[in-house]
Parts: sequence; C-alpha cells; structure tokens
Amino acid sequence: MFEQLKDLKKAHEMQKAFARERHTVEEAGIKVTVNGNLKLEEISINSQIGQDELGPTLVNLINRALQEIQQRLARQLMG
Repeated sequence: MFEQLKDLKKAHEMQKAFARERHTVEEAGIKVTVNGNLKLEEISINSQIGQDELGPTLVNLINRALQEIQQRLARQLMG
C-alpha cells in the first residue's frame, strides 16, 4: 500500500512538472503555445493572413505543438 502511495505522489509531481513545460510553434505570423498537460495556453495572430488560410494554419500549428511537446516529454521520461 505504501508503494502505491509513493507511486501516486510521484505521478502527481510529474504532472505538476509537465504543467510548467511550455512549447511554442510559429508560422505565417501565427504563434501557438501549449503546456505539458496538453492544454492550449496562447494564440497570437500578427499577420494579415486570409480568412481562408487562418483555420487550416491554426489547426496545423496546434496539432504540431501538441505532437512536439508530447515527444519532448516522452524523451524526458525515458531519460
């Protein structure tokens, strides 16, 4: 039972550490930041991108940011 409590505490500490991680990607004047808990933190649009390009660019950036932070956190877990 004590081992389970230790594991739970360790998992909670890892979750807090992941929440502090940030990853930002930028393209075409649009910047997206996500945290290690895979939550969107910020979107910044500093360009004259057309409405027809805005949606697909945002989707691409958000997905890229999430994928890259997942990979970074996985590398940290593996040592």
